[in-house]
Amino acid sequence: MLNQIKFFDVNKKKVRCGPKSDGGYVLLNEISKNTNTLFSFGVENNIDFELEFAKKYKPKQIILFDHTINRLPKKSLKNMKFIKCGLSALKSKKFVTLNDITKNSSNNNVLKMDIEYDEWKIFEKVSTEVLLKFKMIIVEFHFFFLNLDDVDSKKKLTPYFKSFSINNYNKINYMLLVKYKNVLKKLNQIFLPFHLSANNSLPLKKIKGKFIPQLLEFSYVRKDLIPKFKISKKTLPINNLDYANKPYKPDFHKFYPFKNYVPKKNS
Repeated sequence: MLNQIKFFDVNKKKVRCGPKSDGGYVLLNEISKNTNTLFSFGVENNIDFELEFAKKYKPKQIILFDHTINRLPKKSLKNMKFIKCGLSALKSKKFVTLNDITKNSSNNNVLKMDIEYDEWKIFEKVSTEVLLKFKMIIVEFHFFFLNLDDVDSKKKLTPYFKSFSINNYNKINYMLLVKYKNVLKKLNQIFLPFHLSANNSLPLKKIKGKFIPQLLEFSYVRKDLIPKFKISKKTLPINNLDYANKPYKPDFHKFYPFKNYVPKKNS
């Protein structure tokens, strides 16, 4: 799974769209132009990214989805449409699928997704044919695991059940790692991750001696749009492009795969 977390230099100008905090994302300026539709899933109380994208790149339309709110938090533009639906692998009254919304669409769309861990099941099930409808995908992945320190935290388990619990925690974490690896590998076959942004809302998580963000925003571009690319050796964050998701908390400056983070004592 760790080997799938990487990003590439793609010889295109990167730009930040949206606020210099939560809700801002990194795009490729040239690829963002002439967009047919920006599909945005997970609105909550912030549409600054969508408003700036609309004004700067003038897509034909922007469709925003969120089943947890009744209306947009700000006045929308003429080419913006809000649908009170979430995103799922199966269509229902309250949820749409990527297949349905792109059925009659071109391959010149942008997808933005921040749907609180449900992104994994979406990308698990979606077909390559549907993924090719998007020239860029901006998604926040949530890397969650069971914490072994939680086993018998009150020291009330017998040795047998403590061992039993640790064994099953490890089995569940293994299943999660396999899921994460398969999804990232699937996307890496079609897209190039050209930027990674660590969300500092949650602390870094130690996995196999490496520290990774539990919330990591990936910016992808379709491979056929990039004639030349190479694995990036740059470190993140990048000044004037990346900003702390939560400005009142220290940002992450050392995390896998860029620099291995060593936490301070009592941190």
